[in-house]
Amino acid sequence: MAAKREIGSLEEHKRELLARGEAYRQALGFQVKEFQSSIAWVPRSVERIRSFGPILAVAAPIVGFFFARKKLADKAIQKSHEKQSRKGLFATAMMGFQLYNRVRPLLSAFAQKPTRRSPQNHR
Repeated sequence: MAAKREIGSLEEHKRELLARGEAYRQALGFQVKEFQSSIAWVPRSVERIRSFGPILAVAAPIVGFFFARKKLADKAIQKSHEKQSRKGLFATAMMGFQLYNRVRPLLSAFAQKPTRRSPQNHR
């Protein structure tokens, strides 16, 4: 008798698991359909972007050129109106001094008279 109860409870548990599995399958199917409908716009958008790609590749440098040109013109106007500050003058002087120190050995080498080498030492 105890065995029949145990078998009955196992069969009941099996039916419950089958019903739960079927409910999960239906819910999963609904979620998949909902997901597919929510991303249906992606392929169309990708196609539009691909069709505008060559146009953007040509237009981007042209637009960049106009913005850079305007920015350079604005900087030139701003620099013409500003006076050079002491800090800028000092930085320019330091840069000139450093350049002089780098070039001085070359200038002194050119300023020296060329020395004659004897044929014996020359190989």
